[in-house]
Amino acid sequence: MSRSKYAGFRALDPFFDIVMKGLSGLVDGEHYFEAFAEDAIFESRYTFPGWPEIIRGRANLMASFTGYGDNIELHSGNALVIHRAQVERYSVMKPGFPRDALLKTIFSSWVV
Repeated sequence: MSRSKYAGFRALDPFFDIVMKGLSGLVDGEHYFEAFAEDAIFESRYTFPGWPEIIRGRANLMASFTGYGDNIELHSGNALVIHRAQVERYSVMKPGFPRDALLKTIFSSWVV
């Protein structure tokens, strides 16, 4: 799938790219959102004000990320650590991002 379909999410490409690197060979799709089934349930491990703990469906996940590029821009993602479980369906990924080059932030409208 062409990246142009996800142009509105370009500011988060380093995050999407490192996650897809970790999922290489395990999921279908070329883009982060394509790795989720249409009826997927996304559960957040962390609690952030304004961010739901559970998101139902790919369309709702995409809607949750809409507008982030207006507030932040990731410049890089690195330090990926992958822990493959013995059960092939499960993997734990820990993408790392350098703090000093992580975000271009517009504080007036940043909502975490």
